[in-house]
Amino acid sequence: MNNNQRRPCLLCQSAKLSIVAQSSWTSMLVTSDLKLWPGSIDIAVCQHCGHAQKMIDDDYLRQVNEIYLNYQMYPASAGKEPAVFTDQSMRPRSEVVLKWLTDATSFPSTGRMLDLGCGNGGALASFGAVNNCWELYGYELDRKNEKSILSIPGVKGFFTEGMDNIKGLFDLVTMFHLIEHLPEPVEFMNRVRELIAPGGLALIQSPDITLNPFDFIIVDHCSHFSPGSMRYLTARSGFETLHLRNDLAPKEISALVKSEKRGNIALGPEDKQAKSKVVSAIGWLENLAKDAAYHAQTQPFGILGTGIGGTWLAGILSDKVSFFIDEDPSRCGKIHLGKQVISPLQAQEDACVYLPFPPAIAERIRERLSAVCPSVQMICPPGLS
Repeated sequence: MNNNQRRPCLLCQSAKLSIVAQSSWTSMLVTSDLKLWPGSIDIAVCQHCGHAQKMIDDDYLRQVNEIYLNYQMYPASAGKEPAVFTDQSMRPRSEVVLKWLTDATSFPSTGRMLDLGCGNGGALASFGAVNNCWELYGYELDRKNEKSILSIPGVKGFFTEGMDNIKGLFDLVTMFHLIEHLPEPVEFMNRVRELIAPGGLALIQSPDITLNPFDFIIVDHCSHFSPGSMRYLTARSGFETLHLRNDLAPKEISALVKSEKRGNIALGPEDKQAKSKVVSAIGWLENLAKDAAYHAQTQPFGILGTGIGGTWLAGILSDKVSFFIDEDPSRCGKIHLGKQVISPLQAQEDACVYLPFPPAIAERIRERLSAVCPSVQMICPPGLS
């Protein structure tokens, strides 16, 4: 008997999974809480629906459970959620997405909001700050942050352990960077649908693999969503996608959905091209690592960003990296992977700094920072086909 049986597609349950990147493609992965994880995991694409995912088996799930035993939310910024640039200013990610939500809909002045996977309450605080007549509720698997969440203005309750413990219906259910962690996303969304009041909405936020190949290196991300596969997930679980954006928070999908009767689920052209796109993305990551190793011969050599891409690249290059640069003030002055994190203005003249971001984003960052510190050599990665 095979005790490590591989699971089928996480979305359509087809057994026709094609491995597009075997575990030898990289020697280093990263956890979603920014710890290095030596090794690699097979990446597969469903030949039926085009969904990209890790090859899920018992060994993989054991690794993920090990990660969550000592999970730390946003360690690089002392627990603060990632900030995104908007009009040359930095704002919390949830604040940006939730402002779009209220602008994009006829949003009621009162209601009940539930944030699933609420972490330390960042989304609850952002929502409550501009919707102070709503009742707010959080759900998390453990009670680690219960006290601080209940202290957020407007929060009326905190649920934990099984989702059956969640009481009542909600006018808005939010899920920030949760769905990609789940080995049974359709079943989860079916349960979410049961929590939504008539006329209510759900908001899903997840990395967009078409804009962010670095998502493949996150160990505990079971799924790697594209706009097409996100629409497919919501349709399979009984939702209609009202709005879907991937330009609010860089490299991320924001989907606003409502419950609907299930109908026929069509697959678009994007789904049929999924395999070639994933192969191209993996190839780009391999080329980026080689390109960065070449430039790391110039010292001092640093990496811009202490997120997933920067952490992964530092793990591969190891002692060739002298420092990190980060534009987020909450991260500067700290130590990450044994290296100092400094602001762009603190970079040594003639230093070489690599930008591990998708090319279009890297170029915009290079243009902005070159005006601030022109003596620092900012290196963008190779093109992404």
